[in-house]
Amino acid sequence: MSRHMILAVVLSAVVSTGAFAQDEKKKKPKNQKNTVQNRMTKQLMNSFAKANLTDEQKAEAKKVVAEGMKNVVAVQKQLEGMFTKEQRQKRNEVMKQARADGMTGKEVTAKANAAVGMDDAAMKEFAALKQKQNKAMSELRKKVVELLTDDQKKAMRAGQKKGKAGQGKGKAGQGKGKTGPDKSAL
Repeated sequence: MSRHMILAVVLSAVVSTGAFAQDEKKKKPKNQKNTVQNRMTKQLMNSFAKANLTDEQKAEAKKVVAEGMKNVVAVQKQLEGMFTKEQRQKRNEVMKQARADGMTGKEVTAKANAAVGMDDAAMKEFAALKQKQNKAMSELRKKVVELLTDDQKKAMRAGQKKGKAGQGKGKAGQGKGKTGPDKSAL
């Protein structure tokens, strides 16, 4: 009888642990609450890698980015809200193919937007939001650049010149096009 009792306890422990593990998989870790913000912040901070920021500069840059990224993410959410899940998937597929075909920038966006049936008014709204987002990112980059020494700014410029040839060829979600701070900010 005691073997049956022990077996029952062990079995219930295994079953409850499995159920608990499944519940844990469904929960997102706290540090991934806002994946858009995390992804965009990482891309921005990586763009300053050539500057070899000091620990103090990194801490200050993280504060600046955390505050400024709120505006950028708010606009990104507006952009994402313009499309259904299916439309976003279709746009991504069309954009990927357009880039593979050698298209860049506005051509890619126009083709993708047309593929999901956006009318002129929606395209204008999309363009205005993208412009607003780009301006917010540019201002954010400038604030981080203000933290750099002259030597670090030179290193950034040198890194941009070397990196130009391969721009726009990254994997989805890893940044396309401009990877560093605006030249005007340096």
